[in-house]
Amino acid sequence: MIKFIQNTGEYFSSNYFDEDFTSKVLSKTGYSADDVKEFNKKISPLKDKYFRFKQLFIEGRLRTKDKIYESHQFHTALLIALGYDGNQPQYSNLFHLSENEVIPVRHILHRGDKVHLMIMEMQALIKGDVFPGCGCRCR
Repeated sequence: MIKFIQNTGEYFSSNYFDEDFTSKVLSKTGYSADDVKEFNKKISPLKDKYFRFKQLFIEGRLRTKDKIYESHQFHTALLIALGYDGNQPQYSNLFHLSENEVIPVRHILHRGDKVHLMIMEMQALIKGDVFPGCGCRCR
């Protein structure tokens, strides 16, 4: 099975995730097993960065501007690992909610002339008890 999919709560029947599951998923994506391995090489290093990022929030010593900075740094690493240009120093697009409210948009992806996906940066919502049993001192 693909290592990041878990059938928690047994919501899917056991035969759904049989030994052919990975090959079925790969055949639908158009990516090879080597492509997936290459992707995992980019994503795996984020684990340590994430737990460091999470620990900073749990400790509760960061000022608001430090939280924003640390969130931006982690999101940049995540975007780069996912294949996006995460090194943009400033937001070039703003999504207007109203005349006085905007959301900073890091990227807008289009399909043709229509907006297909917006990548926005939001505050981290890390709380100490979100991941019970994760092995870190969350409480």
